Amino acid sequence: MEGLKEEEKKRSAEVNNFLRDGLPKILEKREKIKGVNYIFSLEDNLEMNALRCLADMIKEKTDHAVIALGSQEKEQKRAFLVIAVTQDLLSSGMDAGKLIRQISPIIGGSRRRKAGLRAGRRE
Repeated sequence: MEGLKEEEKKRSAEVNNFLRDGLPKILEKREKIKGVNYIFSLEDNLEMNALRCLADMIKEKTDHAVIALGSQEKEQKRAFLVIAVTQDLLSSGMDAGKLIRQISPIIGGSRRRKAGLRAGRRE
């Protein structure tokens, strides 16, 4: 049990370091089209919670943004996808839910709900 807790702490520290260090690189990938920032990134071995956290961090650093983050967990062979929109776009009618409903079937996944943030998973 203790070894499992240590492994979890180590993994959590690795993820936190990646999120902190990787954020600037992801923000560099943004493309601006008609006044909207589109940020897409595929990251290795990040679980859903890490992708959600990363989407929230991106939303803090930019506005007028649609964010799509994906990851594949290699051990369990699961794919994760998070779509998020910033509050200003959410207020103007942009809907992350509609986007994930269109994309989830393509990756053979299901979807989870949270306002302004939608997530899909394939197992």
